[in-house]
Amino acid sequence: MAGKKGRALGVWLSTDPDITISLNYKDNTEKIKLILGCWKLHRLGLLGKITVLKGLIASQLVYIFSPLETNHTAIKDINVMFYNFLQNDKGDKLKRNIMINDYSEGGLKLIDIASFNQSLKATWIKKYLDKEICGSWKCFFTQNVIHTEVK
Repeated sequence: MAGKKGRALGVWLSTDPDITISLNYKDNTEKIKLILGCWKLHRLGLLGKITVLKGLIASQLVYIFSPLETNHTAIKDINVMFYNFLQNDKGDKLKRNIMINDYSEGGLKLIDIASFNQSLKATWIKKYLDKEICGSWKCFFTQNVIHTEVK
């Protein structure tokens, strides 16, 4: 039986976690392709392209990376889209690990998608462990963790 699904605040939710992940990452990778396709028509330099990636694409990713389980395949696909956009689909001219570095280290401060995803997940852990933050989401999470440990 297929899980029920619905959309709330722009995020697909389903009783089946695989459907939730699939729909959200599929929608967003398609949106990223469209945005990058439009910006490929402009004659942007490398710094301009990085600004597009950080300003337009990263904001789209925060919305799904933060609350959802990691989809490593989608992260690899997004990474490929990033570097194809930066290099005009002509292969790597600059090493990826150098482009991520700070300006002082000869880099261009490009976002590393995998690290970006991990930092968003770590933020949730930090908020959960902070005793001064007492949102209802913490109660829900705590009850679910306790309930699954009892089973």
